[in-house]
Amino acid sequence: MPELFNRVLWASDGGADDHPVLDYVGELCERYCCELRIVHVVPTILPEPMSQFDGHEGQERAIAWLKARTRALRLDGVDASLHVIRGVLGSPAPAIAEFAEAVGADLMVLHAHGRRPIDSVGTAARLLASSPCPLLLLGREFAATDGPPPAQRHRSAWDHVGASPGSRPT
Repeated sequence: MPELFNRVLWASDGGADDHPVLDYVGELCERYCCELRIVHVVPTILPEPMSQFDGHEGQERAIAWLKARTRALRLDGVDASLHVIRGVLGSPAPAIAEFAEAVGADLMVLHAHGRRPIDSVGTAARLLASSPCPLLLLGREFAATDGPPPAQRHRSAWDHVGASPGSRPT
């Protein structure tokens, strides 16, 4: 039987909450020998005085951090790569879904920050409706507690697919 998940896609928005999420996703991929494709969408900022400069600097800092973490994951033995998509107008969801399909993602991971409930205009809701693969949605409590307790980190993400702790899903 083929492996259940060979390629995991994690969609990053570059926020501070990404730190524990990337640690979690990296551990999952390391443990289950999955490839990790990290995608970060940089929106096109429409002309507004000065605010676009602040937004650009923040995006570049986020990309630099993602590059460094991707290199660290590769040094830890994870087949990880970072893909930055620039110039997206509107919601990043269509670009993320297209990228997931293009790379053949078997699972997509997204962190719902909880800034607003999942509604029809949020990225999470749009990806729930359009993702070409299963979507693992991590709630806002995830980052607030640095993810699940260590004993539950790997198990919680794979329980729904019937994998036992310490084994690769088949």
